[in-house]
Amino acid sequence: MGTGGGKFDVSDRITADRLNRKTLVVDTGANIAALVTSPGMLAFCTATGSGFTAGILYRRNAADGAWEQVIDNASMQSMDNKTLNSPTLNGTIAGSPTFSGNLTFSGILVFSGISKHDNIVDLKVISAPADPATGYDRIYGKAIDASNDGLFIKKKRANSVAEIQIDRAGYQHINTSERSTTNTSATKLKESTLNYTPKNGVLLIKFKLKAGISNTNVQATIYRNGLAVGTDRITPLTTYTTFSEVISAAWASGDTIQVYGLVVGANTCFVSDLEIIEAGDGATATGGF
Repeated sequence: MGTGGGKFDVSDRITADRLNRKTLVVDTGANIAALVTSPGMLAFCTATGSGFTAGILYRRNAADGAWEQVIDNASMQSMDNKTLNSPTLNGTIAGSPTFSGNLTFSGILVFSGISKHDNIVDLKVISAPADPATGYDRIYGKAIDASNDGLFIKKKRANSVAEIQIDRAGYQHINTSERSTTNTSATKLKESTLNYTPKNGVLLIKFKLKAGISNTNVQATIYRNGLAVGTDRITPLTTYTTFSEVISAAWASGDTIQVYGLVVGANTCFVSDLEIIEAGDGATATGGF
């Protein structure tokens, strides 16, 4: 279903979802322009010019948890730039239906815009069961960009896949400043503070490390609240190497994620781009140096 270059390919997915009653996955074309959601509701639209050219709305059936279509393409076209209010849906399609730039948000579980990009070849929107802590469905957006890794969605993955969770702010945190030390004992170089308790207390943590002088080792290690929890990472290279580690340290809101560095001999240890990603879902960290 769909016009103007967009496509909605959901029939086989819905069959599967009626079996597990957990997720709805919709694959669309490059013209996806807006998504409106509230607990148990998903709406998808494509746009060209000044109005929506295709749209569809699904609702989770309260009785059996299955997804069902409740508004068809023709009805969706009349929703341009309007607030939707009903007993089961309260969301907003905000601003122009044609977007550029990065994702913007307007409230909890509301997309006020999703950027268009010609190289987006696949977009998947996934709604999982409601989060018991908030009562809101967890909503994920995933895009595959053939030419640019994560151009319009923040959360980067391998193979040019980007992903973001939108019911909590800050799914990924990257502290990009470069810090250095010439000390031969462990010295704190990078630090960020968690603003959310990660699912299962697990984080994926990355950082970049390089030496100031070649062929002499420098070392960096991930710490939690001043105590080492990561593997000692060592390099003699004067170009940055990215190190990645999944750490199960019962991380909790308020914890500090730190990178300590040291040198062996006369050298300078450089650390940059502390990247913190929840290995499950949710917000990660703020601030830091």
